[in-house]
Amino acid sequence: GIPTAIAEQNALAGNTNRILGKVVRKVFVTYEQSKNLFAARKVTVTGNPVRAAIAAGLTQIKEKKAGRRILIFGGSQGAATINRTVVAMLPLLQKIKDQVSIVHQTGDRDLAEAAQAYEQYGIEARVSPFIVDMVSAYQAADLIICRAGATSLAEITVAGKASILIPFPFAADDHQTLNAKAMVEAGAAAMIRESDLTAEKLYSVVENLLGDDQKLRDMEAKSKKLGRPDAAARIVDACLQLASTYKH
Repeated sequence: GIPTAIAEQNALAGNTNRILGKVVRKVFVTYEQSKNLFAARKVTVTGNPVRAAIAAGLTQIKEKKAGRRILIFGGSQGAATINRTVVAMLPLLQKIKDQVSIVHQTGDRDLAEAAQAYEQYGIEARVSPFIVDMVSAYQAADLIICRAGATSLAEITVAGKASILIPFPFAADDHQTLNAKAMVEAGAAAMIRESDLTAEKLYSVVENLLGDDQKLRDMEAKSKKLGRPDAAARIVDACLQLASTYKH
């Protein structure tokens, strides 16, 4: 028959890929931890593809500005829980406000409240419902606060950035938590479960990372080590090789 392959983005395979994994010839996975979910002869760890423009932009070295910049986002619609917690954290963040600036993608719903809060506490921030130029946002960031979706993590690791991951707890099979755990186990990120998320807890982790340059650099290096800017090319090459075995 025609040779087939699948790609699994997450640390835990979904039901469809678990079934398909039994019949396809090749399985491409993002994480080393996922290899044991499929037959060893089929599995290749390729990483999760990111858009070509993202991969090209994020692998360029960009000169950093003084101070620390925190990038906060929650997907295209924003993440209400993250937004609320960050706003509640701002009175604490005032302690280091001269050392930090924020880029915060809130989505439409929480935009006004967040912008008002940053102004109230005198914290330098650029607040927007959506970030069009994610390459520049990633490049300028010293620390990222976000969910643990597969695409975000692929981009963060290609960029080689430190992150605080707050997995979306209602994702299928809680796969975002497993994605985040894979990052934490590699020393590439910190994780706070949404059930444990408070303003005080978030500030504690932020302060701990931004206050320790060596810890931050170490996390960045380990994040970069997980990044695979060539993931798409590796998958394409493997598929072409697989196709060459097909006899009409």
